[in-house]
Amino acid sequence: MLLADLSTVWAWLDVYEQDLSTILGNGSVSHPQITVETKAFPGRLFTGEINHVGAMMNEETRTVKLRAHLANPENLLRPGMFCKARIPQGTGEEVLAVGGRQCFPTKAAIFVFKHWREDYYVRCPVEKGREFASAVEISDGLQAGEMVIAEGRISVEIGRSPGKDGSGLRGLMGCLTY
Repeated sequence: MLLADLSTVWAWLDVYEQDLSTILGNGSVSHPQITVETKAFPGRLFTGEINHVGAMMNEETRTVKLRAHLANPENLLRPGMFCKARIPQGTGEEVLAVGGRQCFPTKAAIFVFKHWREDYYVRCPVEKGREFASAVEISDGLQAGEMVIAEGRISVEIGRSPGKDGSGLRGLMGCLTY
């Protein structure tokens, strides 16, 4: 006897107010794709499509309910499981971006430490554009391929050399093109 068909399941998600424009865009749900990951199956992504956005905002949590249909061909997902969801926002557009930890705000500007030569780095003001999940768009002040410090900026700021082997920096990263 079949009590429930779990080959397709619903995921009920809480979406923060500031993220609604990503889903609604022009004011209506356009059935964007969604990927979901659970703690039960880490690294395994389940895909689906958003098919409903709630009409009411929860005033306490500042979230709106969203429902997505997920394909579950192996019946791995179960009702009541918690999940993390991602909605791809790619437009196909290439932008110059760096990891969010590579931009350092001050009262006057936002800057990165750019490789100048050998083991010398210079503080370079940049114009920040859009923010992505793990990166920040750089709209001015940096060129594609220029190297910036990923971590260890404090030792650079107070004048300590990071060393020729990169010690003190924990890695040098180049600009990413998204």
